[in-house]
Order: sequence, then structure tokens, then C-alpha cells
Amino acid sequence: MATFHESYLNNPVVRILATASIDEIRDVLEQEYAECKRSRYDADESIQEIAKKKAETLIEPNMQITPLCQLSVRTPEDALEISKLLVEEYKLCDPGKVDLIGQTCLFYAARDGRSKLCEYLAQNGCAINHADRLGQTCLFYASREGHAETLETLIECGADVNITDTNRQTCLFYAARDGRLEAVKLLLKHKINAGWKDAQRRTAYSFAKTKGHSEIADLLKNASSEHKPIPKRSLPQMQDRSDAPITNTQSGVPMVTQGQNAQRTKRYRLQYRLPDDKGVWMDAPLVKVKEFEIRFPHLATWDKSAPFAPANTLRNPTIMQWHSVALNLLATLYKQEGGYVFERPVDPKRQNCPDYYDVIKRPISFSCIKSKVKRNQYESPKEFIDDVQLVFDNCFQYNKPETWVAGVGRNIEAIFKQQLTQVGFEDFCAKHDTIQAILMEAQEFINSHEKNAATN
Repeated sequence: MATFHESYLNNPVVRILATASIDEIRDVLEQEYAECKRSRYDADESIQEIAKKKAETLIEPNMQITPLCQLSVRTPEDALEISKLLVEEYKLCDPGKVDLIGQTCLFYAARDGRSKLCEYLAQNGCAINHADRLGQTCLFYASREGHAETLETLIECGADVNITDTNRQTCLFYAARDGRLEAVKLLLKHKINAGWKDAQRRTAYSFAKTKGHSEIADLLKNASSEHKPIPKRSLPQMQDRSDAPITNTQSGVPMVTQGQNAQRTKRYRLQYRLPDDKGVWMDAPLVKVKEFEIRFPHLATWDKSAPFAPANTLRNPTIMQWHSVALNLLATLYKQEGGYVFERPVDPKRQNCPDYYDVIKRPISFSCIKSKVKRNQYESPKEFIDDVQLVFDNCFQYNKPETWVAGVGRNIEAIFKQQLTQVGFEDFCAKHDTIQAILMEAQEFINSHEKNAATN
């Protein structure tokens, strides 16, 4: 959670921003910021420097926001009137000011669904297609919240619906994922590319279908069929390693040959599906093979003495997917301002922190995490999340809150948490838990069968 600087919180304008009437706010502005009144500012050059310094007191030092970003508690009419006071009547707030995560006040207005305020800000200094550190524009935030009227306003102001973020997703992905039917309809009306594929080759349709938004899924399926892409290899085909050499490792699925004298050995793999995702097939590990042999002995006709494929050749699309997303996420964090600080393990001598490893007992860096992902050392996607969070926890433990490094850490931590939600990483964690529950259930079935067999 963002922590605002005490000096900003004690500012007389900020203190009354949420509750005071427009006239009360105008009175405080007249008392505290008379030099910043536009009529005086433009007429007297001698006070301009003083006015600029006074205006800087309305920029929060930690998050770099201004009062224009804090109007969500006001009515739409009040928010617009206060904005005009701070921008037009007084030269206090620049609508184009970018905060710590690269967002202008237009992002906040779009998120809140303030259509008239969005129009005003777009006409008074906010770049309509400005992208934040995640590569997202104000359209993404209005889409995610389902503000169709605001989307229409932004598009009329020149917002580009087909801009993609760091995940190569358009705003349609977020509207589809969160079930925003009217937003989806409006984006389709404005010719957004419904068949666009993100970095993981997913479409907005796949998000809607996975989340159970059937009406949206049907809309997107029909829209995508108008521009059907060239067929490409499916994920199982891309992951097929049936020609890989097999070692006699007792894990995985059995290989079944078709005819002893066949010129080429054909290998068959037992697969299973998740109950809530019928489109994903995974190779069965040994515990599932044993369960199958017990439940369906008349079908399990393979040679029980045949070697099993090594565990590292089992095809599990979910693991490959979350590994790919995790690596992309790390790359995004590294590209942020100051992200290089967390790229490599701390060198106490070069970085002048000789006591670092006395204070930090579990050191970690982005490069270490990247290596663990590539070596398949994480048992679950949750472990990846914990390691990335540990980077920031270590940062805050060693560095004082007011230091530059701590500020960078807060910024990138906020982006990390935002990215986890936006790429749907929680779904990978949930799917992993589902798989583990399935395997545990299979093991319990085997144990029960063996126990019954021993007593009979």
C-alpha cells in the first residue's frame, strides 16, 4: 500500500480535498496559493518562480501524484470543478504530470469512470495514448472496470484501441477476463482486433471462456472468425518429444510398442484432463498410471515391465505456460527505472555494504530467480511469487524508507503485484493446487486398494 509523505498529507488543500465544498477549497487556495492564481501568474513574471515552488508542494514526494489523482471520493461534478480550479483558475497542477508508475491523472479518472473529467483532462494536457510502465493506456483501466461510456469518450478523444501492453495484450483482454460485456461490445464496435494473440499466444476469447463468461466468449468467437489466423502447430505438437531418447527411469508413463518387429517404435502416453479445463491434456505421472491400471485393468494392456519415460519428458502445458509468463514478468521488472539494482546478487565490496549478508539471511536476485525457473527448480508457481517478493522484502529490511533504493523497491513491487493480477498468475497457482489434489486423490486410491488387497 502506498505511503504518502507527511508534508503532503498536511498540505491545507490535501487535508480538505475529500470533504470540503468547492467554495471552501477556493477559499483555501486564495489564502495559501494567491501567487499561483493564473491571472496574477501570467501578468507578473516576478512571482512565477515563487509560484512554481509553491505548486511543487502539491506533488506527493513518494508516489509523485497530485490532487488530480485523488478525486475518486468526490462526485463527478465536484471532481470536474476541482480539476478546473487546480488547472485553470490556479496554475497548480499539471494534468500531464506522471506518477511513479508512469500514470497521469487521466488513468485515475478513466478507472473511476469519470467521462466528462476524462474529456477535460485529455483536452488540457493529458496525452490520450500515454502508456504507463506496464505499457497500458487509460483505455486498459476503463476496460477493466467496464466503463463503456468512458471508453466511448476516450476513443472519441483519439485513444487507440489496438495498443498492446508489455504482455502483448490489448484492453479487450482485460474487459473479456473480467466479464465486462458492454465494454467488450463497444471495443468490438470500434474495430479492435478480436483475434489478436498475446505473448503466450492466448486470445481474449480464451480468457472469457476460462472465466466462464459465455456471452462474451460467443461474441469474441464470432468476431475472431472474420479474421481467422493461419493455422499453426498446437501446443501438444510443439511439446511432442516422442523421438527423444528414453532412459530406464521409473517415473512418467509407460511406452507401448506396436509389434516386436516394427521398424520404428511407436510410443503411447496416458494422458488426463483437469475437471475445469477440458482443453488441456497432460501426460500422466506414475501415480496416475498406477491408478488407471487398478481402475481399468482391461484397458491397461501394456507391458508392465516396459521402461517409463523420464519425468522431465512429461508434457505439462501449464508448467510451460507459467514458466514463460514468469520469465516475461521478470524481464518487465528489470526494465523498470532502477530495476538493475535487483538484477544480480549484492556485492558487499563493490556496493559498499559490508554487513549486507549479516543482515540479510536469505539473499535473492532476479537473475537467481530466472535461473531457478529455467532449471525447473520451482515446485509451484507460488514459490516463484514468494522469491520475487523476497527481493523486495530484503530491500526494505536493509535500506531505510527514505533512500532511493527503497523508493525503487516500492515502485517495482507495486508493478509486480499489478502484473500478477493482469497476467492472471493466480490462475496458474490455482491450477497447480488442482493438479496436486488430483494426484493426492490418486495416491490415496492406490493406498486404499493395496491395503484392501493385503487384508484379503
